[in-house]
Amino acid sequence: MPLSQKSYSQEKLCLLYVLMNGILILFSELTIYFFSKDYVLAFKYIGVRSGLLVLFTTLFFYQFKSYTCKTLESKNLQAIKTVSKQNRKVNEELLESTFNGITQRILSEQPLNDIFQYLCDELVHSGGYPVASVGLKMPEGSIRIVAHAGVGNEYVREGIKIRWDDSPEGQGAMGKAIRSGSSQVDNLDENPHFEPWSDIFKKYNLKSIVTLPLLAHGQCLGVIALYTHVQDHFDSECVERLQSLAEQITVALLAHDDRSKLRIQSTALLAAADAIVLTDQTSKILWANPAFGKLTGYSLGDVYGKKMSFLQSGYQDNRFYKKMWDTVLAGETWRGELINRHAKGTLYREKMTLTPVQADGLAISHFIAIKQDVSDQRALMNQLSYQAHHDALTGLPNRILFKDRARQAIAQAHRHKTHVALLFLDLDRFKLINDTLGHTVGDQLLQATGERLSACLREGDTVSRQGGDEFLILLPEMRTEDQVAQVAQKLVSIFTTPFQLHEQQIYITASLGIAIFPTDGEDIDTLIKHADTAMYHAKEEGRNRYQFYTLAFNRTLSERLGLQNDMRRALAYEEFVLYFQPQYRISDGQMCGMEALVRWQHPERGFLLPRDFISTAEESGLILPLGEWVLRKACQQNKRWQDMGYPPVHVAVNLSARQFHQTNLVKQIAQILKETGLDPKWLELEITESISMENSSLTLTILRELKAMGIHLSMDDFGTGFSSLSYLSQFSLDTLKIDRSFVSSLNIRSDEKARGNEIVTTIIQLAHNLGLRVIAEGVETKAQLDFLRSQGCAEVQGYLLAKPVSAEDLVYYLIEISQNLKKFQIPT
Repeated sequence: MPLSQKSYSQEKLCLLYVLMNGILILFSELTIYFFSKDYVLAFKYIGVRSGLLVLFTTLFFYQFKSYTCKTLESKNLQAIKTVSKQNRKVNEELLESTFNGITQRILSEQPLNDIFQYLCDELVHSGGYPVASVGLKMPEGSIRIVAHAGVGNEYVREGIKIRWDDSPEGQGAMGKAIRSGSSQVDNLDENPHFEPWSDIFKKYNLKSIVTLPLLAHGQCLGVIALYTHVQDHFDSECVERLQSLAEQITVALLAHDDRSKLRIQSTALLAAADAIVLTDQTSKILWANPAFGKLTGYSLGDVYGKKMSFLQSGYQDNRFYKKMWDTVLAGETWRGELINRHAKGTLYREKMTLTPVQADGLAISHFIAIKQDVSDQRALMNQLSYQAHHDALTGLPNRILFKDRARQAIAQAHRHKTHVALLFLDLDRFKLINDTLGHTVGDQLLQATGERLSACLREGDTVSRQGGDEFLILLPEMRTEDQVAQVAQKLVSIFTTPFQLHEQQIYITASLGIAIFPTDGEDIDTLIKHADTAMYHAKEEGRNRYQFYTLAFNRTLSERLGLQNDMRRALAYEEFVLYFQPQYRISDGQMCGMEALVRWQHPERGFLLPRDFISTAEESGLILPLGEWVLRKACQQNKRWQDMGYPPVHVAVNLSARQFHQTNLVKQIAQILKETGLDPKWLELEITESISMENSSLTLTILRELKAMGIHLSMDDFGTGFSSLSYLSQFSLDTLKIDRSFVSSLNIRSDEKARGNEIVTTIIQLAHNLGLRVIAEGVETKAQLDFLRSQGCAEVQGYLLAKPVSAEDLVYYLIEISQNLKKFQIPT
């Protein structure tokens, strides 16, 4: 209510009082006059009048006092509110001014203690607090006062003892704030924990305190303390406003810490021995340390804004750099070695680590490259490696390097079903030359021998000096023994020309022993031993010649040549015949297909199985006409059975590697199907795993063309090679055939059994996942069959169910299909 209204109400109250008293007096006078004849009664009325007058007066003053008090109280409250509002405005302005001042000092990178002192000065001089302090938490448990304003400076200078641990000096407000991580408000004369500092509080009449922790990353770094002369001065609203200053001081602490770390990091980067380069996202150089100049010959001014590619020497191709950038653009760190060009034009080798920097964890904004010159290191390593793996006299690979290459060649030969030849060469009568002409001439002869041997071999062959006058020659990827014999003869022949050493012509011969992988041994030590034995046989035979490991091996060569001639005759005179081995569905025991297998009815040697002649056919090239004959006969026979009314089943025919890589294979197969009239869906072609991996793009094209004709495709001997699953899914196959070696391992009672079981299970699951039929060959026991059935294998073939039979005998199986009979009950 406005002040004028209140005054007006008081005047009305006074007028009302006068009016009421006037009426009372008038009424009382009239009453006395009326009863004046009766004095007793008149006096009674006079008494009543006086009483009423007292009563009205009392009531009036009571109401007047009440109204006046309320009015004064209202005025006081309004005044208090006005003052509180004015004080809050002053505090808010102080806080805002102090907050801005701290921010400006942080941005201008002023010393941390100056910022702390500014805060304390503002709170004391402008905020009116008698004391303000900032203390930092020390690791050993103390609180170090780093800034102070107001009374009590002498105590701070003398090192007032304040702690944050569990000691008595750690039970104060500052210690509690640090331990708890929350603000503390206390009255100083009510808390016994403040006893260590009570004299100071009494001396300066300090009554209350608020302590504000400086919190960062879940840790308390320090505390701000404010004191006043009034108890209960700090309410929650005041503490909340002051906390914003504490947060800003925390920012100053963190900024100072970050700047300190950056200064240390900058010093480390500048002093680093490795070259460090910072680029933008386009690989343009933004910064480089001094070590970069030492490495490349360029200063930062020379390279600023240039792409790092200007250092390239051309020794790495585009594929190398594409792989590198693909790695870092995917957010990963790339590490590797490069050959770059120095500012002077020379080349140097560097080891580089290239790391992408992602802005906010998203897009790449920069790259950091750390480069180290490894030219000398690499040269030394190469030198040491060369010395460790090469003969000091001839420079040829020594035994260590030779064995390493031999193991690689054997592993590759095992995968590709090829041979490795190991030749042991020994110079004839070399000791005589050493004894007569001296060791210097002997060493020169060994060097010249190494040069001649190396000159007449292929790039992938290896010549090694084992010691003395002994040399080992490694011939990988040999297809036939005839090839080995030709190389051996060539090596023997190089010694027919005399060696010219310091105007001396030296005539010398050599003897060679030959061992072949895998026939003469499956490991390098065995092959060396057998080649050494064969070399001594060559010396016994008169020297200056080569000798295979055994005489029996030599006889085998002659027999193989005879076998080739017999095979040519056999093709002309129809000595080959086809046998068929039925294939069965496990689910119902019905025959569902058959595999065509070639046999040879040799006029002199009798009935021959494929193992007796297929390798010779492969080596001689006769596998091509033989394979065509098998394919044609299988299609003819299957069509003949269908024409006779027997139920149609597919016939599986193996394709050899040489057959598969004929340029006219697809055309040849189409012609055979046309000539025989067999529907392509009743023909299944089996290729081996190794075939599928040779020239995979060509393989994929051929298989797709065959598949387009309607022919079923099967991968034979699956699991024995190193096929790629990525290619397997593209080859348009219908069937995976589990090799008999895995099936046979299902019977072994050992750890091999577990491995065999796992392999077979994996192949079956893989086939199912790819939507392929799976058939197991070589099933010979009920245990094998039970396991295959339990794993979901659909079809089987093997001696347990049916042996290969002639075309005439297979008719009985076809008859049983037509009559829905089961000649062989699948064991359960």
